Amino acid sequence: MTAVAKRTKTEFFEAIYAKFVAAGNPKKTTSADIGSWAIRNNEWDLEPKKKLAEFQKEWKGAVSRETTEAPSGHRQRRWISFKRNVIDPDTGKKTQKDLWCRFEDATPDEFGDSIKSRYDGAEADINSANQDVDAYNANYLPKGQKPIQKRLYTWVNDK
Repeated sequence: MTAVAKRTKTEFFEAIYAKFVAAGNPKKTTSADIGSWAIRNNEWDLEPKKKLAEFQKEWKGAVSRETTEAPSGHRQRRWISFKRNVIDPDTGKKTQKDLWCRFEDATPDEFGDSIKSRYDGAEADINSANQDVDAYNANYLPKGQKPIQKRLYTWVNDK
């Protein structure tokens, strides 16, 4: 049995560059040009797991910002996400996942969970911002300067 020498990531990319140049491309080029050529020529691709993660990131970014006009005239998000325990098809184990659906397809429970999650996230962001204000005022505010003021928000606790 022969041992296969493992290449470093740098050696791997240098081999792609060598093929790129051998194919008649310029030696002085951009990484985008090399990458485009490598993808077109099946020399490089993302692992399926990384592709899936990138898809999920782009999906969330795209659909979470999209709004539309509701029949009542209000602006609304077109999509919502909510957490549910589901059986993972790969492992067969119960796990918590973010599920997505169109706004109008959500049940009242799903919509409520989505809104609660968004409020919880906003509350956490405000608490973090308030901690930063306290830390800045206590440690970095120049002498004689007025302290940075916290903004007060009222939260209705309807849990």
